[in-house]
Parts: sequence; C-alpha cells; structure tokens
Amino acid sequence: MECGGKLVKELLSNLTIDERLGVMLELEDASPDKFAQLVVDALDWVDRSRIFQLQQLTDKDLYKIIEQTLFDSERGYGNLTVQIDADALAHLVNVANGDARSLLNALQLAVETTPPDATGVIHIPLAVAEESIQQRAVLYDKKGDVHFDTISAFINSLRGSDPDAALYWLAKMVYAGEDPRFIFRRMLILASEDVGLADPQAPRAGSKR
Repeated sequence: MECGGKLVKELLSNLTIDERLGVMLELEDASPDKFAQLVVDALDWVDRSRIFQLQQLTDKDLYKIIEQTLFDSERGYGNLTVQIDADALAHLVNVANGDARSLLNALQLAVETTPPDATGVIHIPLAVAEESIQQRAVLYDKKGDVHFDTISAFINSLRGSDPDAALYWLAKMVYAGEDPRFIFRRMLILASEDVGLADPQAPRAGSKR
C-alpha cells in the first residue's frame, strides 16, 4: 500500500489544481475498499504504459559526438580549424563520464575562449581542457535519492566499523565528483551524534583541524 501511495502522489503531480482537489476529496471520503480501487486503477495505468530506460553513453559515443561537433558546419565548429591534443580529448571524455551535455559544454568553452594562432588554428592542449571541465559529472538522480542513499551508506559503514564498505562508498562519491565539504560535514555530524556523546569536545576539536 505504501508503494501504491507513492505512485498516487506521482500521478497527482501531473494533474491540474482542480483535478487534484477532486481526487483529494475522493480520498478523504473514501472507504478502505474505494482507496484500494484507486490504487489498483493507478497501477493498471502504469501497467499499460511503456517505460524507456536511458543508458549512460560510452566513451566511444562521446568521441563520436566530439567528431561530429568539430566537423558539422551548421551546428558545430566545421567552419573553424580546431586542433585538440589526444590527452586533452581523453580528459574531456573521461571527466564527462558519459554525459554528452557536460562534454559539449566543456568543448564549447574550450573552443570559444581559445584565440586562434597566426595561421587561424585553435589549438586546445591538456591545460585548456582541464580548465574547461574540472569536475566529473555527478550521476545522481534528479530528486537526490541516490545522492543521499550513498552518503547514508557511507555513514552507516563508519558507524558499523566496516572499513571496506566505508572505503567503497567513499570512493564512489569521490569518483562521481561529490563535494568533499559535503562528505566532511556529514562525518562531523556523525562525530557529534556518536563520539560527541562520550566526549562533547571531540566535534569541536575535529572542526578546527
């Protein structure tokens, strides 16, 4: 029933205010049987829907996107002479982490902020690529569920004295480009909740280091 309730909420978000009000009035006066029927109807609607799962792009896909962008005269930089070093190109693809939008934004910044040389060539070395995309795309879902689930798993691993699990979740967040300050804040909260009960000065000492 909890799953069905969440589904009903999601369906309500797609309705107008008047439609939502009508449904809420029905739920308020609904008997358990009627409420169950509403949930069944919602599940039946989802059952008839078709769900498409978007997969992360591979490095090969990203290289192809860069190639198309550089040679497309209408929507890309085909009218310009752009030369990207191999290590700079590899850096853009690696840090983009399967996110084409992040890759294209970095490529645009690199090309349009680099002046051409005397021969009209826009040369992009590794240093320019590193300035154009400095942080790996964080592949967390829009509502932040995976974001907070991961930090919660990390904190629970610390609380449970499981170093292997803690290192795994920490590495996952660092690889995804999580802000280190966010991780440190949560560790400070952990110290306040656990260690602080035994030694109230411990969190204060830890925050000064």
